[in-house]
Amino acid sequence: MVSQIPSKVPVKSAGITQSYCLSTVAKMLQLSPRKFIQWLATNHYIFKRQSQSAWEAYQSHVNSNLLTHRMIRIEHTSGEVSFEMQVRVTDKGINHFTQVLD
Repeated sequence: MVSQIPSKVPVKSAGITQSYCLSTVAKMLQLSPRKFIQWLATNHYIFKRQSQSAWEAYQSHVNSNLLTHRMIRIEHTSGEVSFEMQVRVTDKGINHFTQVLD
Protein backbone atom coordinates (compact mmCIF):
# COMPACT_ATOMS: atom_id res chain seq x y z
CA MET A 1 0.00 0.00 0.00
CA VAL A 2 2.66 2.52 1.02
CA SER A 3 4.64 2.03 -2.21
CA GLN A 4 1.66 3.39 -4.20
CA ILE A 5 1.81 6.81 -2.51
CA PRO A 6 3.77 9.26 -4.68
CA SER A 7 6.89 10.69 -3.04
CA LYS A 8 6.16 14.19 -4.38
CA VAL A 9 2.79 15.74 -5.16
CA PRO A 10 2.93 18.42 -7.88
CA VAL A 11 2.07 21.85 -6.48
CA LYS A 12 -0.78 22.51 -8.94
CA SER A 13 -2.50 19.19 -8.25
CA ALA A 14 -2.29 19.82 -4.50
CA GLY A 15 -4.56 22.84 -4.95
CA ILE A 16 -1.82 25.32 -4.07
CA THR A 17 -1.39 28.26 -6.42
CA GLN A 18 1.43 30.74 -6.61
CA SER A 19 0.57 34.28 -5.54
CA TYR A 20 2.47 37.57 -5.50
CA CYS A 21 2.13 40.80 -3.53
CA LEU A 22 0.72 43.85 -5.33
CA SER A 23 4.03 45.72 -5.55
CA THR A 24 5.79 42.72 -7.12
CA VAL A 25 3.05 42.38 -9.75
CA ALA A 26 3.25 46.11 -10.47
CA LYS A 27 6.96 45.74 -11.17
CA MET A 28 6.26 42.72 -13.42
CA LEU A 29 3.82 44.89 -15.37
CA GLN A 30 6.37 47.74 -15.46
CA LEU A 31 4.12 50.06 -13.45
CA SER A 32 4.78 51.89 -10.24
CA PRO A 33 3.20 50.06 -7.28
CA ARG A 34 1.26 53.20 -6.32
CA LYS A 35 -0.31 53.53 -9.81
CA PHE A 36 -1.15 49.82 -10.00
CA ILE A 37 -2.80 49.79 -6.57
CA GLN A 38 -4.70 52.97 -7.42
CA TRP A 39 -5.88 51.38 -10.70
CA LEU A 40 -7.03 48.25 -8.82
CA ALA A 41 -9.02 50.38 -6.36
CA THR A 42 -10.53 52.59 -9.09
CA ASN A 43 -11.61 49.53 -11.09
CA HIS A 44 -13.15 47.77 -8.05
CA TYR A 45 -10.66 44.95 -7.62
CA ILE A 46 -9.62 46.04 -4.09
CA PHE A 47 -10.98 48.28 -1.33
CA LYS A 48 -10.22 49.44 2.20
CA ARG A 49 -12.57 49.19 5.16
CA GLN A 50 -12.81 52.28 7.34
CA SER A 51 -11.51 50.49 10.41
CA GLN A 52 -8.49 48.90 8.70
CA SER A 53 -5.48 50.14 6.81
CA ALA A 54 -4.94 46.99 4.72
CA TRP A 55 -6.44 46.50 1.27
CA GLU A 56 -8.97 43.72 0.70
CA ALA A 57 -10.03 42.07 -2.54
CA TYR A 58 -13.64 42.04 -3.67
CA GLN A 59 -15.06 38.55 -3.21
CA SER A 60 -16.03 38.23 -6.89
CA HIS A 61 -12.34 38.51 -7.87
CA VAL A 62 -11.34 36.01 -5.18
CA ASN A 63 -14.00 33.61 -6.49
CA SER A 64 -12.71 34.01 -10.07
CA ASN A 65 -9.18 33.21 -8.78
CA LEU A 66 -7.63 36.53 -9.87
CA LEU A 67 -6.85 37.65 -6.31
CA THR A 68 -6.43 35.92 -2.99
CA HIS A 69 -5.68 36.82 0.63
CA ARG A 70 -2.88 35.74 2.91
CA MET A 71 -2.51 36.40 6.63
CA ILE A 72 0.80 38.06 7.44
CA ARG A 73 2.40 38.48 10.85
CA ILE A 74 3.54 41.96 11.81
CA GLU A 75 5.95 42.47 14.67
CA HIS A 76 5.84 46.01 16.07
CA THR A 77 8.78 47.76 17.68
CA SER A 78 6.92 47.58 20.98
CA GLY A 79 7.11 43.79 20.80
CA GLU A 80 3.41 43.45 20.06
CA VAL A 81 2.48 41.01 17.29
CA SER A 82 -0.54 41.52 15.05
CA PHE A 83 -1.92 39.82 11.97
CA GLU A 84 -3.30 41.47 8.83
CA MET A 85 -4.69 40.17 5.58
CA GLN A 86 -2.62 40.90 2.49
CA VAL A 87 -4.09 40.96 -1.02
CA ARG A 88 -2.13 38.75 -3.40
CA VAL A 89 -2.37 38.26 -7.17
CA THR A 90 -2.53 34.72 -8.55
CA ASP A 91 -0.93 33.48 -11.77
CA LYS A 92 -4.34 33.76 -13.43
CA GLY A 93 -4.59 37.34 -12.15
CA ILE A 94 -1.21 38.26 -13.63
CA ASN A 95 -2.34 36.98 -17.02
CA HIS A 96 -5.61 38.90 -16.68
CA PHE A 97 -3.95 42.20 -15.73
CA THR A 98 -1.36 41.80 -18.48
CA GLN A 99 -4.18 41.65 -21.03
CA VAL A 100 -6.36 44.34 -19.46
CA LEU A 101 -3.55 46.84 -18.95
CA ASP A 102 -1.92 46.30 -22.35
